[in-house]
Amino acid sequence: MNTNNAILRTIEHNSERSLGRRGGTRITTTAAVTGNFGAIKALKDTTISAATSNITNLAGAVLLAGDVLPGVFTSIAIASGGDLVAYNA
Repeated sequence: MNTNNAILRTIEHNSERSLGRRGGTRITTTAAVTGNFGAIKALKDTTISAATSNITNLAGAVLLAGDVLPGVFTSIAIASGGDLVAYNA
């Protein structure tokens, strides 16, 4: 594979991920949801109760409706009443 093709594939992969084309999981329950997620978006004001991520100390953080938090997430739990979409990485 030449360098140009590798660069184009990287750009395509990043574009798909950033646009949600790889799908995702809606989270509305308090049980931890696991997966390989590249971003989370709050559909309404949501408190994160626990997360395994490359971002530390997320427990207790509040995402307001419409907020998008990029990162690497492998487990996410939210407080009762929350509503998130976790986008596949």
